[in-house]
Amino acid sequence: MDAFFQRRASPLTGPAVAGFLLFDRAFPCAVLHNLDRARGLMARLVENDPPGLLRPSWQRVERLRGSLLQLDGALVQELGLHVVLTGVVDDTAALCDAIHGDYLDPPVATLLRGARQLRVVAPPAQAQQQTAQRRIAAARRGERWQGGRDASILGGALLIPSREAEKAHR
Repeated sequence: MDAFFQRRASPLTGPAVAGFLLFDRAFPCAVLHNLDRARGLMARLVENDPPGLLRPSWQRVERLRGSLLQLDGALVQELGLHVVLTGVVDDTAALCDAIHGDYLDPPVATLLRGARQLRVVAPPAQAQQQTAQRRIAAARRGERWQGGRDASILGGALLIPSREAEKAHR
């Protein structure tokens, strides 16, 4: 209650406390504060996703946050505090399930879809230029580039000594 009195000049009433606990973004125990934090943390995870991948957990946090932002104290009282809080609890449980499904135990189909999307992404032009430069340098040393067993990895490319280079090293 101290936090309520420190931030609010309003009298101590049920609707005022409910509004504070739901909507005060500066209070770490308020619902909206925690949804903002969850969204911020999830945004950091989404940055690493392949382009075009929209996770259900992201959609859920956006929907829950958006629905809470559309409410105010008067509307909460009109709808009924019990109904609003039950909806928040149910939506939060669904969000937790979506986070679990997206990050902690994703279905195989989701993993495969993500892998297909990763393969489509082309390497940056700088990486392609570096690979070309390495191929030229290997050719000058009498080595050839190809995949296969006993290849050493050099800068993301496979380098296999040619027979001529092997003879020169003997």
